[in-house]
Amino acid sequence: MAHDDAPAPGTRTTELLPAVPEPLLTALAETGASFDLTTAVPEPQDAPPLRWGIIGAGGIASTFHWNVQAYSSGRVVAVGSRDVERAERFIAEHTPEGMERARGLGSYEELVADPEVEAVYVATPHALHAEHARLALTRR
Repeated sequence: MAHDDAPAPGTRTTELLPAVPEPLLTALAETGASFDLTTAVPEPQDAPPLRWGIIGAGGIASTFHWNVQAYSSGRVVAVGSRDVERAERFIAEHTPEGMERARGLGSYEELVADPEVEAVYVATPHALHAEHARLALTRR
């Protein structure tokens, strides 16, 4: 879904679920059962807030940053890049008006050592994922 078409931040994910196929609902009704997808799927907005850090400031980081704001109770608190100016530019470009801004950090090591960061999303090229995931797992 393109950002232009995306629901506003805070939209309840269960409002976006597709309809359960009619043949399935009919089959369930014939057995006396029912199924409500909106109660079967957990609502991310109801989860405790999680403070995210993003390693990398490229395209996939943009998608993740948007989705955290739009579909969960979490928030991005820091973005780490090899260049602090790139991290800060990323934050300025990807934070909607009125939303709390994350901090830009000039290294991945600084991001994983940040006490505000509870979870890390690795948004670097695939060839670096293992290295950066290990960094996040061992630096706490």
